[in-house]
Amino acid sequence: MMTRFDIVLLPFPLNDGPNVKPCPAIVNCLSERHQDVFLAFISLPADLRPAYVQTLRKIVGVDA
Repeated sequence: MMTRFDIVLLPFPLNDGPNVKPCPAIVNCLSERHQDVFLAFISLPADLRPAYVQTLRKIVGVDA
């Protein structure tokens, strides 16, 4: 069950056709009544990404 401010990985389509990559997003709002979820994808400048990816993998339980 998702809750507000959870970080989730979602398939994000790439420009080169049917390929997708997992991208992090934060849960901003949930509506159980209508079963709607409002998400915002998370992005960072390239120089911060290595440390961020390592931290995110620890949060979601994926081995680095």
